[in-house]
Amino acid sequence: MNAPERLTLLPDIQASPDKRSLPIDAVGVKGVRYPLRIASRGGTAQPTVGEFSMAVALGASTKGTHMSRFLELLEAGPEVLDPASFEMLVRDMLGRLDAPGGEVELRFPYFVTKAAPVSGVQSRLDYQVAWRGRLAPSGDYRFSMRVVVPATSLCPCSKEISAYGAHNQRSHLTLDVELHGPMFIEELILIAERSASCEVYGLLKRVDEKHVTERAYENPKFAEDIVRDLALALNQDLRIGAYTVEVENFESIHNHSAYARIVRPGDPHAAHRSPSRSTSSAATALRTGAQAVRLLRKEAVARDTLAFHFERPHEFHFVAGQAINLVLPPASGDGQAAMRHAFSLVSAPHESELVIATRMRETPFKRALAALPVGRSVSLEGPFGGLTLRDPEARQTVFIAGGIGIAPFVSMLRQAQLERPASPVTLIYASRRPEDAAFLDELQALQARCPDFRLFATMSDPSALQDGWQGLSGRVDERLLERLCGPLSSPVFYIVGSPAMVADVQNALGRIGIASADIHTEGFHGY
Repeated sequence: MNAPERLTLLPDIQASPDKRSLPIDAVGVKGVRYPLRIASRGGTAQPTVGEFSMAVALGASTKGTHMSRFLELLEAGPEVLDPASFEMLVRDMLGRLDAPGGEVELRFPYFVTKAAPVSGVQSRLDYQVAWRGRLAPSGDYRFSMRVVVPATSLCPCSKEISAYGAHNQRSHLTLDVELHGPMFIEELILIAERSASCEVYGLLKRVDEKHVTERAYENPKFAEDIVRDLALALNQDLRIGAYTVEVENFESIHNHSAYARIVRPGDPHAAHRSPSRSTSSAATALRTGAQAVRLLRKEAVARDTLAFHFERPHEFHFVAGQAINLVLPPASGDGQAAMRHAFSLVSAPHESELVIATRMRETPFKRALAALPVGRSVSLEGPFGGLTLRDPEARQTVFIAGGIGIAPFVSMLRQAQLERPASPVTLIYASRRPEDAAFLDELQALQARCPDFRLFATMSDPSALQDGWQGLSGRVDERLLERLCGPLSSPVFYIVGSPAMVADVQNALGRIGIASADIHTEGFHGY
């Protein structure tokens, strides 16, 4: 494996037992600012800066969570966020932290290009947006979106009693809705703007200013009028469940605001599975909630590494490279939460079984998984994960795997044999010794029969050469990357392995001039 050996000697204090027998509802990080790209209604990706709050539930017997994994989650997250890939992020978080439940909230400014009503001059207007994704221990996922929309309101009373006009003010319309179906940010903004006296713009010419002034005068509304119109519009949209709508008018003739709110409670059983279709290739997967699957068999695929074969539900679809959460019942019947762990699928989308592979370690989850009898059913959640091929026909592809990080690449390569992409694929596979390299025989056989696939397996343990290993040796460093990838034309890189290995290889690629946009990564934890 390609992770520094010295790290195995350091104590893991967070994972030590806690004797106070008190579970924690939420533990995590707040105020994490991170650059993002958000999928827009027009099919483009809008750059912005988001602020994340991420938290998971913590069992009574565990001292602490691994805070660094929240940040690693963002580093390995999808390139473009929409509600579907945001759900993947939430599920990935629970898998990385072995948590039964958790929540992610994301706040970000979002810009919409608007044309002035008469002159047509274009300008951008900013809106404050927040997404919340919550996954319960039961597997129910709920997604909410909040937008704050600036608008104009004009007082009906002022218009009625005044001879020379009416006072108006800028208002904030806040819509916080739980979604049961796909909805773009722009759609929620439009509902709000249609409910106000008049919408606002970033740039107006004189003819536009005349228009919006007269439009507001012809459409006077109290805060109570606006909030009721908002609620009526939301009531007619079947995609919307529970909601809270608020209107605050920043009064122009008072030193206080006028305020109104309507709340519609939701159905507690209406948790949904998929709020939106992603614009990425992962969108072709039909996303599902928790499903029962039966263990068909186990097999050794390397030293201390087992593959687990599960039956595949009829309507379960995924994209090569995606992952699932495997949910096992608690180790004892003392009220402990179910155990959950994320695994990349080894099987390809066209195969009849769902297969995962993992190093067998002395952790509660791995012990329970090893003891799982053939024929027993467990729960499966997913699919999720954004480490899927991007433009495989246009770019030469380089996979770099460390240890059991080979799993998603096996899935991709098996699928590639069926689809036969036009561009060649190179795999650099780092292990300690040949007996540690899962699926090595299968990969060597694939290289022998497929001229567009190149395999470079390298062993970091020097004793492997003494025992007859004829291939490469050493870690994946700058020298090896330049040697193997130098002849390639504009390659795109995918790296999967331990977080330390992924960081080392990513830094090495940067030093030899590979742009960060051409590097896609995923770090495996606890394997």
